[in-house]
Parts: sequence; C-alpha cells; structure tokens
Amino acid sequence: MLQSLIEARKWLIAAAVLVVAIVGISYYAARLRVKPTLHNVPAELGIDIQQTSEGFSLSKSEGGRTLYTIRASKAVQFKSGGHADLNNVHVVIYGHQHDRYDQIYGDHFSYDPQSGDITGTGEVHIDIQGYSEGPTKPDQAPPAELKNPVHLLTQNLTFNQKTGIAQTSEVVNFRSAQATGSAKGAYYDSSKNELQLKSDVHIVTTGDKAAVITGTSGVIQKEPRQTVLIDGRIEQPTRTLTADKITMLFEPDNTVQHVVAEGNVHIESRGPTITDVYGPHGDVNMGPNNSVQQAILTGGSRFVTRGNNLANGSADTFIVDFDDQNQPTKFHMVNNARLHQDPNPGKQGVGPASGQPMDVIADALDFQLANGSDLQTADTLGKAQIVILPNPTKPKSTDKNDQDMGNATTVATAGKFHATFGDGNQMQSLHGEPNSRIVSTSPGQPEKISTADKLDVAFDSDGGVKTLVQTGHFEYHEPPSQPNTGGRSAFAEKATYTPADQWLILNGSPRVIDNGTTTTAVLVRMNRQSGDAYADGDVKTTYSDLKPQPNGALLATSDPIHVTAEHMASRQQPSVAHYTGNVRLWQGENVVRAPKIDFDQDSRTMTAFGDEHHHVLSLFVQQSEDGKLTPVQVIADHLTYTDAERKARYTGNVVAKSQDSTITARQIDVYLKEAGDQSAAPAKPAKQTSIIPGTEGPSKIDHMVATGNVVVIQPNRRAVGDELVYTADDAKYHLIGKSPSIFDATRGTVWGDSLTFFSHDDRVLVDSKQASSTVTRARVTK
Repeated sequence: MLQSLIEARKWLIAAAVLVVAIVGISYYAARLRVKPTLHNVPAELGIDIQQTSEGFSLSKSEGGRTLYTIRASKAVQFKSGGHADLNNVHVVIYGHQHDRYDQIYGDHFSYDPQSGDITGTGEVHIDIQGYSEGPTKPDQAPPAELKNPVHLLTQNLTFNQKTGIAQTSEVVNFRSAQATGSAKGAYYDSSKNELQLKSDVHIVTTGDKAAVITGTSGVIQKEPRQTVLIDGRIEQPTRTLTADKITMLFEPDNTVQHVVAEGNVHIESRGPTITDVYGPHGDVNMGPNNSVQQAILTGGSRFVTRGNNLANGSADTFIVDFDDQNQPTKFHMVNNARLHQDPNPGKQGVGPASGQPMDVIADALDFQLANGSDLQTADTLGKAQIVILPNPTKPKSTDKNDQDMGNATTVATAGKFHATFGDGNQMQSLHGEPNSRIVSTSPGQPEKISTADKLDVAFDSDGGVKTLVQTGHFEYHEPPSQPNTGGRSAFAEKATYTPADQWLILNGSPRVIDNGTTTTAVLVRMNRQSGDAYADGDVKTTYSDLKPQPNGALLATSDPIHVTAEHMASRQQPSVAHYTGNVRLWQGENVVRAPKIDFDQDSRTMTAFGDEHHHVLSLFVQQSEDGKLTPVQVIADHLTYTDAERKARYTGNVVAKSQDSTITARQIDVYLKEAGDQSAAPAKPAKQTSIIPGTEGPSKIDHMVATGNVVVIQPNRRAVGDELVYTADDAKYHLIGKSPSIFDATRGTVWGDSLTFFSHDDRVLVDSKQASSTVTRARVTK
C-alpha cells in the first residue's frame, strides 16, 4: 500500500539536482556584484556608448584555484545609466571545493549598476555537472567526460547583486538522465540560500517506473538541504501519493535522506484491488543510494480497498519496512489496530455477497509481504479479537424458530492470532492460541460461549468465514433461555463451528448437557441459534433432575431415564428427542426397545416404531392375589405411551406374553398402576421379589384392553374374539365381540355373546342373550 513511496527517491533526486542548479546560479551571480573592468576599449561608437570590449573575460580565484570564469564575445557599456550588455556569455563555475563544473550560457546579458540587476534577456542555459576529480586536476581542467549533467533553460533571469535575489516569472525547464521538469516563475534569495518555485511545478522521471511529480508551488533550500512541495503529487501508472506538503531532505551528496508528507496524506495503489491509504502525517527514512528503509504514517491512519477485495483498516500508526531492493517486506499497524474485511460481491457484480463481514482488532498487527504488495502472513500483538458480523444481505427466515439465523455476531479471542493470505490479499486461514474463546450473540438471545486451547478459522473463496475449529479441552456454555432451566453446555476435544448456519460439530468424546439431560456419542451436531441437536454413533442420553410424578407409572419416578441408540435428533422442541437405530429406553427396570423412539421429557410421553426386521418390545409385571409377580412382555409394530394417563397403546401385530398366556391382537392398550400404588399388594415378603435385584421392578399392569382379531393362548386352551379386557389382580379375561369362543382340548369349544375365564383355574363364564349364564368347573391349577 505504501509502495508508491519507493519510487519517490528518483523523483527527489531530480528535485535535488534542481536545487543545486539554482543555488549555483545565485552563488556565482553574487560574485558579479563587483563591477567588471573592461580592457582594450576601442574608440566611441556613438553618443550612448561609453566603452566596448571584444573578447571580454573575467575570473575569480581563491587560494590559487579558480572559483569561476566569465567570458563574453563582446561587452558594451553605455553612458546612459552606465548599464552594460554582454553578448555570447559563457560562465564556468568550479566552486570553493573545486568539485563542480557548472556552466551558464546565453546570447545576451545586461548589467545595470544603479539597480544592481544582472539580467539574461532571452534564453539562459545552465548545465549542472559534479566533478569529484577536480581537486586533483590542474586548475580549470575540464572533465574528460560529462557524467549525468542536469540542463536547465529559462528566460529573463534577473539577479540583483545588491540584494542577492535572483528571480524570473518565466517557465524554468530542466532535464537530466533521471528526470525532466518545469516550474513557472522562480525566486531565489542568496542570503537564505532558498529557492521558491512559484507555481506549476512539474517533474517527470525516467526509467522503468516513470513518475510524474507536481505541486502548486515549491521551496528549495541549501541549509537545511531540503525541497518542499505544496499540494504535492507523485504519480505512477499504478500508484499516486498526494499531500498538502511534501518535504524532501538531502545528504551532502544530494541523495535523499528523509521524506516528510504532511496534511491529508493519501496514497492510492491501483490494480485488481485499489488500495487508498490516508493519514495526517507521513515519514520516509532513506538509506544509502536513495534506497527506502522505512515509511511511517502517524497521527491516526486508515486504509480502504476497492475492487475484488473489500477491506478497510485503521491504527494510530502505519509502518512499512523495505528490503535492499526497495520492496516492502513488512507492514505494521501499531496501537488500536483494526482490520475490516467484507465478503466479495456476487459473481460479476450480480447478486448479493455471501459470507460474513469480519473485523480483526488488536493492540498491533504485523503483516509479512511478498513482491512489495502481496500479503503473506499476519500476526496480532497484545490483546486481539476476531469479530464475525451478520451478513446484511441475507434474508431472514420465515420460520419463527429460525428468524434470527444469520443475524448473530461472533467474537473470537485468543492469546495470539496468525493469519495467512492468498490471491488478491484475501485471508485464507487464521490460527489462534492459547486460550481461544468464541462468544456468539443474536438479537433477543443470550450469549453462547465456547473455549478451547486452539482456534483455527477457514475462509470461503468469497472472503467470508467458512468454519471456526476449536481443539483441545473444548467447552461450550449458553445460559438458559427460560427461567428455572439449566441452560446448555458441551464438552469435546474438537469443535467445528460454521457461522453462516451456526452449526457446531463436536468430535472426540463429545458430551452435551442440556437442562439436566446429558448426551454422549461419537459425533454431536448442535445449532447454537435454534437449539436443534443431532448425535451419531453409540448415543447415550441420561435424563436427570427429574421430579417424581405420583400419578405416573412407566416413567414416573425421580430416577434417571436412560436412552441408548445409534442416532438422536432434537429439533424445534428442545424437550423432544428422536432416537433411531437399536433404541433402548429405560428407567429402573422399565425397559422399551425399538428401532425408533420419540421421547418427550416434559410430558414424559414416548412413541416407539418398529420396522420390517425389528419390533417394539417392552416389559411389565403383573401381580396376582397372592402377591406373586410375573413378567409380561409386549411386542408390536408401534407404541404410544403417555405417563400422565398410564396407558401404553400397542398397534400392529401386537403380542403380549406372560408365563401362562399369550395374547395377540391388532391393538392392545396396557393400563398401568400408579408407581406409588401398593394397595392391591400384600406386605412385601422378606425375600426380594423384584425381577431385577436391587430395584423396585418394572411397572405393574392394572388391566389390558385388546381389540381386533384377539387370540388368547393358554396351555390346553385357545380363545378368540373381537375385544378382550384383562385384569391383572384376578387374572380374569373377559372376551366379547362377534361369536367369541374358547376351545379346550379336554372339554371342547364354548361360544357365547361374552366369555369370561381365568388363568388360575378352568372356570368359564358364558353370557348369552338366548340362555342364562353357564358355569363350567373342572380341574384347578396347582
């Protein structure tokens, strides 16, 4: 961005040469204050002519060495005013150190002794030539060859020997091997060694990277050696530097020592991406041979890019370091550094930009450069944070649960950030460590916070943030969205977050705790905005902090409810989870198995689904009058259970198996006793009667209602009907429907409008509209 300053050294050399030229003119013109004596004057040629001289010459020496010589082909002195004309004048200046060979020449000069003005009328030529070998050569020996001379041309140059001021209102032109230039009007004060270029300063440099230097006016001084341009402008095909004032300071050998730009400093660098740099003050420190060492912008600087890469930044100070090839190698943003990068516009300017805008904020930013302007890496110093802003072009979702998606602001912090850049100075990756931290906020939502040892950010091709990856002791926390809830936390070794959709993916022993519910799996995905969550591979969920529900049954106690599965999904309703793949749900000894189970923690309801290979399976117990507990297994295609109703509805190929009977039907509703109801049972015997030692056992069946193709199979007995009501306490079966019947292998078949029979004996009660009830007695089971 500050590459434009490198080329300034060539332009400054040209300005320095111009200083030497004008200083030389005035220096030696000052020595013309002593009126030359004309020798060999011929006779008077007219009434105004006082004296004439052919082959006029004048020289000045010091310490045995000549300082300058003035030669003219003819000199004419007039009586009127005493002024003199010099024709074909040639002045050679050797200097006090005898290291110059500057020449001034023109066709006609005039001298006015009254005013002290010496005026070159018409064209005045000046050739500036250094002559380092002069002190070792004989006096007035010319150089063997001219090396890089500077030629100046002007008109009507006036020097006043009394005041030491030289000036012209005409255009001053110059040329050298490095540059050509001009200015309109010049004013030189020899007592101050100061040259003023009045207006229209214009310099054009030569070489591969030619530049144009302009200013509304300029000042060139000998002590200190400097050139000042007002409203200065240095322009190349790809770069432009402008400032209210540009000051160039020189070494004694006229190489540039330092450059100062003041007031509205602006550097524009043009290419696929246009970069504008602004600041109130700029300094360029120069090295040997006019090489640039360092450029500094202070007082609050900023830059803006346009084109393929949209970014801007600011800091109290910008510093650019250069290599020995005058190429920028490092760029420093010091104190209150801020870098903002927007995603690239839509393809060919069509459509909105994708991705999210991003800010990098730090005490300082250090950039490594290649090829003078290509960003390679960047490092933060001191406190640092990355701010990922909402995409202003992304439309809001119509889903009320997702209406704030894409409107989140994400702030990432770490001890230090390291960034890499690709084509077009676009950031490709960002690494932060130690103590990485990400905070995400959305309108009307609480903060979501995650921490880890390290953070890695990847970017899309459009410049937007693609992913944030945190590794090492990852933790995530968000406060509860509702009062009296526990919020959500997550733990893992690795977490991948995508700001565009706010999905967080956990790997490495992930564990999620959500409002008292803990889930572990091989991989967990959760949305930090909507609350949706998915788990895959060896899923286990434990629902803790449960309140007992005295009126419930299967899931009524305060004991944890556990679920294992291959997959889990929770969407929109945080309390509802969908489990698939060899699902097993249990509380205590109440167990349900199925290929798929949907569980609602708040209402303690579940829906279980079978498939073509596996059925829904659950286990209960029934208690007889003598207090004996026997298990009952129910198998079906589908189960719906509501704990508040204590009813489990099984549908599709339903089979209920106990020790002494099997019931099949299209649908069976199992009604359970309250979890705390012990009224129907006698006092517990000393010996443990639970099916699973150490527990209270599965839920107890109160009664069952089976409908649709009901079949009851007992040893030596088979009953069929449309509807069956079974009560567990008395082991009674009441069968109704169209022509219910019971087949007994010993006694044959019995029909009736309704049939009642029992598990513990052979009684059958027959109810018929055409006949009175009949009781059949037979053997009694032992």
